[in-house]
Amino acid sequence: MAAVEQLMTYSKILNVPIEVAYSADDYKQALEKLSHVDIIFVDTAGRNYLVSDHVTALEAIVNQTNEHTEYLLTLSLTTKETDLDQLLEQFRDFPIHQLVFTKLDETNTYGSLLNVTNELNKPIAFIGNGQDVPEDLTMFDLSTIIKFMQKGR
Repeated sequence: MAAVEQLMTYSKILNVPIEVAYSADDYKQALEKLSHVDIIFVDTAGRNYLVSDHVTALEAIVNQTNEHTEYLLTLSLTTKETDLDQLLEQFRDFPIHQLVFTKLDETNTYGSLLNVTNELNKPIAFIGNGQDVPEDLTMFDLSTIIKFMQKGR
């Protein structure tokens, strides 16, 4: 619930419409309501990727989109490598276009960033490096990651 409240606050600040959808039917209705806008951002609820019903429900939403839809998979850099492997397996058939990595500020281990990017062969769009939005969400810059890896934060 807190995430929905945060998104509503951001929509007020940005003066943009927001729709909340809890099912594939809700999502379809939201798309129809927002058909007059050029760009629609969809933030799916964090779901337990180990529960197949959760992944299936997300697939039902993904299957309603069109060729203009772009998917960004958001991953935490604090996730253990074995858990990332399982997560990627669950999302292997999803049409992922780019990656977003969060919690750069909460780890000293960056190998998963390289491993996932290599495994999925997808570019990194954004990096999250803190709690302040939008200041701590930046476009991916290889030099920033290299500085972190060299401990030059």
